[in-house]
Amino acid sequence: MKPERESFSNTEVYAVGDWEKLKILLWKNWLLQWNQKIQILFYMLLPVMHLLLIVAIRLIVMPDSKPEIRYPPVSISDLALYMSKVTVGNRILHDNGSLNIPRNFLCYTPDTVINSAIMNAAALRLRLLGTRPYDTALHMERDMVMHNFFAGVQFEENAGATNDLGYPLNLNYSIRFPSELRTMQGPLIETWSTSRCYLSYDGSGPRNREEPDGGVPVGYIREGFLPIQHALTMSWLSLASGIKDNDLPNIHLQRFPYRAYTHDPLLSGLRQLLPFVILLSFIYPCSTVTKYITAEKELQLKEIMKLIGVHNWLHWVAWFVKSYAMLMLVVFFIMLLIMIRFYASVAVLSYSRWLPVLLFLHTYVVTSVCFCFMIAVFFKKASTASAVAAIVWFLTYIPYSFAYYYYSRLNFWHKLFISLLFSNSALGFGIHVIIMWEGTGEGLTWANIFHPVSSDDDLALFYVIITMSLSAIMFLAICLYVEQLFPGDYGIARKWNFFCRRKYWRRFMPFSIVENYEATASGAAQKKSCRTTREVGVQLCNLQKIYGKHRAVKGISLRMYRNEITVLLGHNGAGKTTTINMITGILNPTYGTAIVNGYDIRVQMEKARESLGICPQNNILFHSMSVRDHIIFFSKLKGIRGAEAVENEVAKYVTMLNLQDKSFVAAENLSGGMQRKLSLCCALCGNAKVVICDEPSSGIDAAGRRSLWDLLQSEKVGRTILLTTHYMDEADVLGDRIAILAEGRLQCHGTSFYLKKRFGTGYLLVCIMQAGCDVATITKLINKYVPHIRPERQLGTELTYRLPTEYSKKFAALLQDLDDNGGKLLLEGYGLSGASLEDVFITVNKDKRVRGGADKPPAEGSGGFENLVFDTKTREEKTMSRYCMCWQALFLKKFHITIKNYWILIIQIGLPILVMTLTIYNSRGGRIYYELPAMPVSIYQYNHAYVVLEDTDKASAIGAAYSKHLEHYGNRYTLLETGDTKFEDYLLSHSVSLNRRIDFDYLAGVTILKENITVWLNNKPLHTAPLTLNVLHNALAIKLLGKDASTFVTNEPLPYSDDTKTLRLNKGQRLGSEISINLSLTMGFITAFYAMPIIKERETRAKLMQFLIGVDVFAYWASHLIWDYLTFIISALSSILTIAAFQEIGYSTPLELSRYFFLLLIFGLAAIPLSYFMAGCFTDPATGLTRISIVNTLTGCSMFLLVVTLNFDSFQLKDVADQLAWYFRIFPHFSLASSTHNIHIGHNIRRGCSMQSVQTLPRSTRCRATPVCCDIPDYFGWRFPGSLPEIVYLLAVGLILFLIPILHDARVYDSISEQLGKLCARRKRSKGGSSVENEDVIAEQLAVQKMVNAHRKDIPLMVNNITKRYKSKLAVRGISFHVPHAECFGLLGINGAGKTSTFKMLAGDEKITSGEAYLDGLDISTHKVYGKVGYCPQFDALFDDLTGRQTLNIYCLLKGVQRRHIKAITWALAVSFGFSQHLDKQTKHYSGGNKRKLSTAISVLGNPSVIYLDEPTSGMDPGARRQLWQIIGHIRTAGKSIVLTSHSMDECEALCTRLAIMVDGAFKCIGSVQYLKNQYSKGLVLRIKVKHRKKTFQRIVENSSSTSQNNSFADTEPQIVRVGSIVDHNLSDRILKVHRFILKEIPDAELKEEYNGLITYYIPQTKMLAKIFQLLESNSHKLNIEDYLIMQTRLEEIFLDFALKRDISFIVQKRKCWCC
Repeated sequence: MKPERESFSNTEVYAVGDWEKLKILLWKNWLLQWNQKIQILFYMLLPVMHLLLIVAIRLIVMPDSKPEIRYPPVSISDLALYMSKVTVGNRILHDNGSLNIPRNFLCYTPDTVINSAIMNAAALRLRLLGTRPYDTALHMERDMVMHNFFAGVQFEENAGATNDLGYPLNLNYSIRFPSELRTMQGPLIETWSTSRCYLSYDGSGPRNREEPDGGVPVGYIREGFLPIQHALTMSWLSLASGIKDNDLPNIHLQRFPYRAYTHDPLLSGLRQLLPFVILLSFIYPCSTVTKYITAEKELQLKEIMKLIGVHNWLHWVAWFVKSYAMLMLVVFFIMLLIMIRFYASVAVLSYSRWLPVLLFLHTYVVTSVCFCFMIAVFFKKASTASAVAAIVWFLTYIPYSFAYYYYSRLNFWHKLFISLLFSNSALGFGIHVIIMWEGTGEGLTWANIFHPVSSDDDLALFYVIITMSLSAIMFLAICLYVEQLFPGDYGIARKWNFFCRRKYWRRFMPFSIVENYEATASGAAQKKSCRTTREVGVQLCNLQKIYGKHRAVKGISLRMYRNEITVLLGHNGAGKTTTINMITGILNPTYGTAIVNGYDIRVQMEKARESLGICPQNNILFHSMSVRDHIIFFSKLKGIRGAEAVENEVAKYVTMLNLQDKSFVAAENLSGGMQRKLSLCCALCGNAKVVICDEPSSGIDAAGRRSLWDLLQSEKVGRTILLTTHYMDEADVLGDRIAILAEGRLQCHGTSFYLKKRFGTGYLLVCIMQAGCDVATITKLINKYVPHIRPERQLGTELTYRLPTEYSKKFAALLQDLDDNGGKLLLEGYGLSGASLEDVFITVNKDKRVRGGADKPPAEGSGGFENLVFDTKTREEKTMSRYCMCWQALFLKKFHITIKNYWILIIQIGLPILVMTLTIYNSRGGRIYYELPAMPVSIYQYNHAYVVLEDTDKASAIGAAYSKHLEHYGNRYTLLETGDTKFEDYLLSHSVSLNRRIDFDYLAGVTILKENITVWLNNKPLHTAPLTLNVLHNALAIKLLGKDASTFVTNEPLPYSDDTKTLRLNKGQRLGSEISINLSLTMGFITAFYAMPIIKERETRAKLMQFLIGVDVFAYWASHLIWDYLTFIISALSSILTIAAFQEIGYSTPLELSRYFFLLLIFGLAAIPLSYFMAGCFTDPATGLTRISIVNTLTGCSMFLLVVTLNFDSFQLKDVADQLAWYFRIFPHFSLASSTHNIHIGHNIRRGCSMQSVQTLPRSTRCRATPVCCDIPDYFGWRFPGSLPEIVYLLAVGLILFLIPILHDARVYDSISEQLGKLCARRKRSKGGSSVENEDVIAEQLAVQKMVNAHRKDIPLMVNNITKRYKSKLAVRGISFHVPHAECFGLLGINGAGKTSTFKMLAGDEKITSGEAYLDGLDISTHKVYGKVGYCPQFDALFDDLTGRQTLNIYCLLKGVQRRHIKAITWALAVSFGFSQHLDKQTKHYSGGNKRKLSTAISVLGNPSVIYLDEPTSGMDPGARRQLWQIIGHIRTAGKSIVLTSHSMDECEALCTRLAIMVDGAFKCIGSVQYLKNQYSKGLVLRIKVKHRKKTFQRIVENSSSTSQNNSFADTEPQIVRVGSIVDHNLSDRILKVHRFILKEIPDAELKEEYNGLITYYIPQTKMLAKIFQLLESNSHKLNIEDYLIMQTRLEEIFLDFALKRDISFIVQKRKCWCC
């Protein structure tokens, strides 16, 4: 196949289709997941751990096999059963102990003669005390409720036709009983449940198996309903037909027989427990999905992949497939645990089929993935998204937990609406349906998935699945829409109505309409320039970007050529990022365009991106992906095909990186330098023709930068590279052409040489003075050659002059004079360096930084801040006052952080209110008794009825009448005749194949014998008892009174009594456990929040900063605990006050509530330290919050649920539960749940024992009947249900957990381990160290040894032979140095040289292994020096949520600045350091430069003796860097000692009076900058620019820049020498002539490079400065030399020379002793 685009290497690059990209993305996602093996383990373990709770209960609670059962007949002609049961019912006693026995009168209305006759006859049959007639139904209703009469009958007033005796042929009436069942035993109040036909949950097997009458609920026989119904009907039949009672058939009732079955008591509890456990199983996987999706956006990975041609929909599809696969793994384990029959042929779901359950969970997974996608797009930070996802995950379950108690009150659409909005509520409804089917013994199958479980419920699982599918679509639509509005920090937001615009839909059309753009050079750009043979790779044509009224980029026109590196420089806010974003297509230009590799970005962006490679400022790396896999991934995305081609690409870049042995190492395990190189290789691989590098060497040491430069230089052939940087030396080395932006305009561009000569400020002459040297004399000598010159800087022994370039002809004589008179002038030596690119940058950008949006420079004269800051009178000297100020600062810090993070406080207060409110409403939902509707008893109540007839007489009149009556129901019934088979045998013979139909649809039956009639009761439905009897009554009516006769009964319960209305909300025994569980769950989240500031302070190193400035370890942790405990008290109060507002029994009086509040206070003392302890396991605050919350839930709710479940009497495992409770009490959240539950149990015991019915009993009887009432344990006693064990555990655990971080930070563990190490191992250092030590290093060691005893109090910092050992590695090897007053000592070294360890030892962060260090004469190992140290760490140790002013105020207090001076010092520092306009902004909104300024300002507070500055200008642009250098210079001249480490050699030259280069933990050299240059310089660098011959017809001036008319450009350099094919062939001759001249006059000169007339030589000798100047000045015209530049070897080259000569002879030998 022909390659899509031309390649500049042997590897062919092809266009990559969407399907190929998708496969690559899937491969990447799978690889990332596979590399996270611990995460996969958690994926598997968490559902297993959660579901093992149910499996454990499943194995403990074994199903019980029940045999076939047949029931005896029950009499319905008397009230004997009622009389025996009513006396033990829960309605027999009032709360005051008085009896509530019903009065056995039968009430009726209306009062007519016929009705009276029927009622009297019925009362006589039932042997009641009599009847009570009423005129109206309302009157009867009120009287019955008030006086508790037995029952009432309300006859239909329009009776219709009557017979000859005057009795109605149609007897219709309602029986009125109290709504509450009188014979119900136990604490629960049950009702007639006339609103439904079946129980909401009915397990397999007969209801109330051991009760022949069917039991309660609903208790039609034992409550007396059926006897009254039978007595009324039989009395009517007797009176209306004139037949005596003895001639009427004798009727009994008998229950349906029931087949053998397996009774499973576990299922009833699974409706709530199983969905909650599945919810917990998915919380970690789903929060992880959310986290990793957001992480790709946060790390810019997604945008980078989009920039190289990966469509947005491909990302989502790839992530969906990966997330779906991982969540289905969770489903797989869930299915195994709930479907496999572990023991005794039973599973958690024993009857359901695998595939329907799998379909439901599959749909849930799809919905969950889309829900996670939706959550992810709302956040920029992955950790925040993960934490919120976990919390919202729980919240979406709350609607179901609420709906559970109101299930029967919700209609079909309510349930679907809740399921649509809340995916976990849909899970709850689905599991509810599955458990209901499981309870029927049928289980979920394909046959019933489309049907509701019963006629009372209209929700089928199929509807839940469809609703969840719609939810998934809805969540995904929201995700894709919101992503366009909030694409993160690196994307471009669209307007809310973007989808309504034609421009959006145009890209989906098969053709596109392109507007007429203004004329550009796009056509010509695809060809080679007519003025040069160089190929243009990127061309900017009047590129502009306008945001509202702000013009960020103001018409840039620039060409970037193939095989060149173009460097783009500019201060912060100059427009660099905006320009790059327009080139890459992230932003659309307002005007103008860019041509990338020949493609116009306005209309051919997709094509342009195919040739792009991008290395942004942040590493675009997948942390867990290896080096090799990165290169494979990006190479394939860019079109490299074939295994061999990909392997070649991998081999090429792995070799370049020198990572052959680490090609399989994950990116996160590489050093910072290697990560940057890998990011660069990802941009370069795949033959990217245009590569954009944004600060590629950011954060890398000098050696690492140099190797990265080599990589870029080697890879620029065939490419166009655009590079931005803040390092001017990097721009100087790499830039073939350099462009400088300011205020959105292109100020100048050209070669480095041209810009230095055009804008440079001349040469720097640095003289090294000896003691007694007279500066005025030296200045006078220089003025002979360069008039009016004055010293620019005097730094230690270095005296610096700036020599203007226009006097370069006199430099030879000047330098010769210095050589001749150096001894007389007491000069040790001198050096000369040319103008740096940084000087050019500062000159070009002068006065434009602030206008362009950069940081404001310090005000003039602001350097006097040191007079105030370093004034000793501003420090508080009283120890007690300083101690109080420290505590004030610590609490002020916590106060400001709490206020700034007010949302956390709102959650901590609001979450208990929400959860406790829902808990109580949920509990009340199970206890609310709605007024019961009247229920006509009829076959029409059911969808279809099966009626069984056993007629032994085959053609009996009653049998015929029975069939005749059923005909009235049309097709709503089916009559089944048993034939010769007995009724019971008939049912049992069909039970195997028709078990569900028999249970739910066989509603009535009758056996007609000559001597009696038996009506059969199916007790599975609730109301079949009056139905089966009514069918028989109608058959008798037809037989005795004719075919038109009928009778119908209605069950119309009375309204609730006032007594019931009072009690109905106070009878909930579940409330105690529900409050305990949900309180523990809530506190699990609330206490997890306390870990966030701990993690944040540790990771930002703000905690270390506080320790270094003297904060006591105990004070630090105690201040956290005290403040957090105070906020916790607020959360506890919100919980208690919410509970108090509902005035539930046991939670109403102040005394009762105070017990729970006390337990919460004790709990807080353990739970907060637990969060502190677990915070040490996490590096990210939000991740810590999520995982600590999960741990709290597991150790609190889950364990408490297990113990409560095992305590059920039916399980008989109370001893096991008690033993587990003793172990579980070590977890504070379990102890909270357990103790609050025990308090509630104790209250219920006291309440029960205080009832009058118990108190009136004699003590002996009372103690025998209820022993607990005679020996009630105290609420806070040791015996159950006392809470003292939990309190003791909480206090002990809290104390231990609080001491652990204190001891850790006090380094007690380190001291113990060190002592043990000395006992268990002896280490011996070999003598194979550095064989030759530097003379200056030895001299420094000797000088320090002399000063240690005599002068150490006079020297701020003295370090004598310190070492640091980490196990077998010796990081620092006996270094010695001193830092006197007003000196800045530089500590240089590559990463791993020992700088950081040295800094940590000097700052007190690490213990010195051997040697000694003194600060103002005090041993650094003591804590006394903490207040004397100022420290600016490499990474800004700031409180992100505080403003700059608040931060400075806190550190002023911590450092002992008197309160009255704090305001003035804060302002002085802000003005001096140049961030006064940002003083009241939160530090997280500061630019990198302002953060460094603030960190440096903090380090000078409190008048420290020594200031440690670790990379103080990292990330600053050159202008801001120069400003900070000036400030540091003021600090040094104020007499402060400074220790500086930096990767910038220019910074060291500008600031350091002395410096040392450190390699392998040892100093290799020490001295001033110029001394080291003179001592170790390997020569000079000579650059000569040869003139081009210019002809009149060749002078073509091209203005390829922006609109500025005063800009200067060097494009004329190469462009004016050629027109078409006319080339200046004499240039090469002139170059050759110069080269011969140099080799003749300077034989040692070495040609380094020649490019376009610019020749660079390296001259080993350093003492030829005067000679070289003289040679070039006298021969420049003859040699056609346009310009030249001479400079010494740079400090960086000296540093690299030392750094790369590493000593590998150091060996550590280790010998074990006997104790090991």
